[in-house]
Amino acid sequence: MLLPWAYLREDPLEIHGAVGVGRLAAGLMEAYHGDLGERMRGPEGTTKNKTGWQLVAHEVAEPGPVYKDDNIEVECFHHPHGGFVQNFGYKFTTADRVVVWAGDGQVSDSFAEAAQDADLVFSELASVETVDNATWGGATAEEKEETMWAYHMKPTKLARLATEANVKTLVLHHECNYSDPFDSEALLNEMKKHYAGNVISARDADIF
Repeated sequence: MLLPWAYLREDPLEIHGAVGVGRLAAGLMEAYHGDLGERMRGPEGTTKNKTGWQLVAHEVAEPGPVYKDDNIEVECFHHPHGGFVQNFGYKFTTADRVVVWAGDGQVSDSFAEAAQDADLVFSELASVETVDNATWGGATAEEKEETMWAYHMKPTKLARLATEANVKTLVLHHECNYSDPFDSEALLNEMKKHYAGNVISARDADIF
């Protein structure tokens, strides 16, 4: 948000997101109020412009087109996640590929439609095999499962979606892996029991 401005970005940063992103942006700017003032008053002040630190929020109320330019078209789709009405996934279409990003949520018709024939689909995933070890969702295994599957995806359901949608590569992120002792590959291996396609467990700094 601020580092590019510190390196002389002049244009405000434009943010697109569900209703509430404007409030989020305003809160972040308030949180960094002191830092902004110091950078503009202190030794750096002579080189800092007065526009590049600003945030311009664009709130998206309904699924559909979000952004378009000569290189890319961005659409959002409803992605059910507990009681959140405005929880979106995003589909990025360029001249040579389609990338779909789905954060927390459940398998749904809208997700399946967006993922159809996609080159890359990024999706969260939760473990069925180790759900009993979860530290949230309830006191018993039954309570944890009832809560978990209102917010996250089972490997079997994500596998079916990716197979039927002909996804070229599936990338797992925000993995709810409750293995004990912890095994970083546990959820990936669980997914592979149900999915024959190309699937990768994401790691920081990966490039796809």
